[in-house]
Parts: sequence; structure tokens; C-alpha cells
Amino acid sequence: MTRKAILASLGFVIAAGPSVGAVSTPGPVVAAPLQTEHRVFTQRPAKLIERDLHLSSAQRRAIQANLNLLGFNAGAADGVFGSRTRGAIAAWQRSWGGTGASTGYLNQRQVQRLEAQARSERERRDNETRRADERFWQATGASGRLADLRRYLSRYPSGIHAAEARRMIRRIEAEDDRTEEARRDHAYWRETGADGTEDGLRRYLRIYPNGLHAAEAREALRRIEGGQDARRDHAFWRETGADGSEAGLRRYLRHYPDGLHADEARRALQRYEREEARRDNAFWRETGAGGTEEGLRRYLRRYPDGLHADEARRALRRIEDDRDRADRERQDREAWRAAQSRDTIVAYQSYLSHFPRGRFIAEARARITALLNRPLVGEELANARRIEAEYLAGQMPGRAREIVAALRRLGYAPGRYDGDFDAKTRDAIRALQRKLGKRPTGFVDPWLGAQLQPER
Repeated sequence: MTRKAILASLGFVIAAGPSVGAVSTPGPVVAAPLQTEHRVFTQRPAKLIERDLHLSSAQRRAIQANLNLLGFNAGAADGVFGSRTRGAIAAWQRSWGGTGASTGYLNQRQVQRLEAQARSERERRDNETRRADERFWQATGASGRLADLRRYLSRYPSGIHAAEARRMIRRIEAEDDRTEEARRDHAYWRETGADGTEDGLRRYLRIYPNGLHAAEAREALRRIEGGQDARRDHAFWRETGADGSEAGLRRYLRHYPDGLHADEARRALQRYEREEARRDNAFWRETGAGGTEEGLRRYLRRYPDGLHADEARRALRRIEDDRDRADRERQDREAWRAAQSRDTIVAYQSYLSHFPRGRFIAEARARITALLNRPLVGEELANARRIEAEYLAGQMPGRAREIVAALRRLGYAPGRYDGDFDAKTRDAIRALQRKLGKRPTGFVDPWLGAQLQPER
């Protein structure tokens, strides 16, 4: 660190002056010449030095708390350095003979020194508190007696051994509670369940379901109930399963699946089930095994959940699927013959819409293409000319020229209109009809005329 920096940290400032520099301190200082600087050093006021520290409110409160801890009364730690705080700072400065006068203002080194002293004092007090805590624990709580443990906690509720003391108190109190509870449990057992009556046993278990005698009480009740249950079981067996009927046996097992006669009932039912299986197989051979629809349905009417029910249903689904497939194929052939008999584009398109996966879709599409490309002859040609003439006659004058202009606008190359459409115009009309999926007749009809409306 340079000399200038050291002096600045001690509160001196550099001021302009003659060629000889001097240091101004509270006591006499011998002037010493400097090398080339024409400056003098003067001490800055302590108040300005503290101001330049820019102490926050939290830092100020910490300084006041540290002073109070060290025995210098700074008043409440409120972050405001009043006369009491200034006096405390000055007294602290005098106590250790700080550099310069006891100004009541702090510099950075003094703030750090104060914090270090306070930290040492806190550690000293903490150590002393821990030693006192340990001495008092050895004198009281370490004995493990309830009164001593409570005495320790009354003085040191957050002490070193506070958690241990509370655990020991809980164990002592729990042991006392268990002892008292056991005494009451035994007394109530002697009053109720000890005589072995059903009512007394149940009374005991209502109050002490997990008591010292609970297992004994439940075992006694099981013996009592076992005798009663056996009598009821025998009576119900005589009422239901003893006659050997299937319905009676099943009724008994619904009420007593683990009853005294349950195994006997199940063996009897197994005999019924073996006989039923024999009859099921015999009827299947008689009806469904042949695979006919009528035989399969007869079997399922009698044995809807029989041994062969799933097999019968699968066979019926195959029969129904085959019948549905045959019906669809028949309808497909009939629709195709109808389309062929009419031999029109509309007829073939109707076939394709009704049978998009039919057997004859390729032939239908090919026939539509052939009909679309077939030239007009005879009556068809005369009819196309008549329709075009009637359409143009019903339009405004100049409509034919508008059609030629519309074709040219769409990118076609029609000829000139001189009262009739020439061959180039007819070719252009055919090209547009093909693009629109219509038969390329080369003649304009009302539908095509609507597509060739003039621009507005």
C-alpha cells in the first residue's frame, strides 16, 4: 500500500501547499520534505469519514447492538445515532486508546474492530452459558427423576439437554399411564369377561378392543359362536341340501360356502354337472355338430351357455357372413346388368356410387370413358345442335361472342365467330368439356354456358 493510501485510511487528506509537505495530527509532528509534490497532509473531520462509509440502517443497528453487548450504553438499537450512541462510541474509543481523539464517530477500521470485539464477547458468553447449562444438567436432569427434569427445563427451556429432558419426561409419563391403564383393564375384565358369559365378553371388548385380555375374550366368543353356528348349519342343511336336489345344494352353498356340509354339497353338484355335460354333448351331436344353421340354433336355444355354445356362435357367424357376401355379390351383378342394359354415362356412374368396391368397377369406368369420347352421330348430333341453338336464342345478342372470348380467356384457342362456331371453336369447347368431366360434344348447352359467363 502506498504512503498516500495509508494516510487516507487514517483520516488524512492531501491539500495543495508549498514545496514542503507537513502532516497535521493532534500532537506535534515533525515536518519532512517530500520528493517533488508541492502538497501538505491535513486530517479530515471524523464526521465526514464516517459519512463516507455510507452505513445502512442494518449496519447502524448492528453497531448499536455491539456497543450494548460490550457494556457501552448506546440505547435502543434503532439505527439512529443520537447523543447516547455518540457517547457510547466515544467511551468505547477511550477504552482501548484508539488513534486520535475519542470523537464519537467511526472509521472503517474501527467498525471492523468493534465487530471483532463483539464477536469475541458473544463467543465468551455463549461458552459460559453452555458451561452453566451443563453444570445445571449434571446437578438436576441427569438424575432422570421427573422433578429434576422439570426443574432443568424451567431454567433452560431451550438448553443443550432440553430435547433429551422432554423425551425422558414423555417416557416417564407414558409408563405411568400404561401402569394405570393396565390396572383399570384387569379390574374391568374381572367385572365382565372373567366369568366367560357371552354378554360379559362382548362388554369387555367394547371398552377394551385391544386390551390385555382381548385375545382371550375373542377366543372364548369363537367357541360360543361356533356351537351356535353349527346348530344353524345343520338345520339349514336339513332344509335345503339334504334332499340332494341341485337347487337345494346350490342354495345351501350360497349361505354356507365353508359350512359343515359344504364338501358333501360340492361333490353332489359335481355329479350333477358330469351328468349335465353328458347330456350337453349328446344334444350337440344330435343338432349342432352337423353345422347346419337350424341345428346350431336348436342347440343354442337349449344350451345358451353350454359346452359348445361358443363354437355354435362362431359357426352361425360364418354362415351369416357367407349369406351376406352372396347377397352383396348378387346385388352387384344385378346392378351391373341394369347399367349395361341402359348403357349410359349416368347409369354407369350410378353403379359406381352404389358399389364403389364392386366386381365391375373397372369395366364401368372404361365404359364411361368410351361413352365420353364417342363422337356424336345421327339423332344425338341433331339433338346437341338443337339444344345449343335454343340456348343461344334465349340469351342476349352477342352471347356467342362472349362464349368465344371466355374460352380465349381460359387459355383455349377458339377461332373467329362469324355467325357460327368454327372448327377451332368446337375443338376448344371439347377440350373444356373434357377438363370438366363432361362428354366432349363440341356444343354449348345451358350448363356449359353457365360456366362461361363473361367477366363483370
